Amino acid sequence: MAGWLLVVLCGVTGLYCLVLRHRCPAAGSEAVMGLGMAAMGLPASVFTPPAWWWAGYAVVFGAEAARSAWALWGGGARGRHAHHLIGSLAMVYVALPTGAAAQAEPGTHGAHGAGGVPLLTGALLAYYAVWTLRAGARLVPAPALPTTLPAATALAAPTPATPPAMPTAPSVPAAARLAPPPSPAAAGVAACRVAMAVAMLVMLAGGHAVPGAR
Repeated sequence: MAGWLLVVLCGVTGLYCLVLRHRCPAAGSEAVMGLGMAAMGLPASVFTPPAWWWAGYAVVFGAEAARSAWALWGGGARGRHAHHLIGSLAMVYVALPTGAAAQAEPGTHGAHGAGGVPLLTGALLAYYAVWTLRAGARLVPAPALPTTLPAATALAAPTPATPPAMPTAPSVPAAARLAPPPSPAAAGVAACRVAMAVAMLVMLAGGHAVPGAR
């Protein structure tokens, strides 16, 4: 059941990003990631991949990693490019030992074919756990700033010789006033990244946390 939930989560996320790719250029890469993770999670009872299947994974996500590295070198959204680079390399890491195990022992599939390197697996697990918490917290909308001060904070009545002072709104930094809110498409892609990071955590913990896990 957990494996099928992983397939559904990644498949829906990939298809959603595929729909958004015309409104948000970054959605195309996320669609490749989500659909690739969904296909990787399919149980062997449903689909038994050919011997070259895992080499194809390595080629596709190796190309995605190279593209992200090139974009990272060129500047722009460095955080997003760096995260996609790590995610693409993690997909290659999951696919290669799994493919070797599938060729040696027919019937293994998904992220449960091989153990991988425990130290590298632990580093990826720590990265995705921290990234998921931070990115998930950024998705929570910030509370709206009040436009007027509460009545309890109003200034005391002045002497008759001076005009009454009017309460003023709290100052807002210029950068906060000028920063436009993210578009709905960009916010949707950001939520998809969080969902796929959670799925990657499950894949790494299920197939690579213990050497030789099935």
